[in-house]
Amino acid sequence: MRVWLLILCSGCVSTSELPDWKILKSVGKQQVILHCTPLDASVFLDGVEQGICSDFAEKSKSLKVLQGQRKLEVSKPGFEKWTNWIDAGGTQVTLQVSLVSQEGL
Repeated sequence: MRVWLLILCSGCVSTSELPDWKILKSVGKQQVILHCTPLDASVFLDGVEQGICSDFAEKSKSLKVLQGQRKLEVSKPGFEKWTNWIDAGGTQVTLQVSLVSQEGL
């Protein structure tokens, strides 16, 4: 039983241990609308690909996020990855994400 408990807790993170990214807070299930440049950038929630930004550009097609702290990432080859933490809740949030090209770096 101890081994199982250690495995369950190995992924647990307190707010104080999270990186210094902005944390968006609310309560309940959250709808996230993404307005991205470029539109075809990939969207990841807790490391799992959800689709591309244009899939979540309207309220009717918003990304549904269950309650709790979630890692949201937007990426595309040739651009710097965008990462944010969401403390998901019962609200709707619209995020403007502009990826920065890596050309010339």
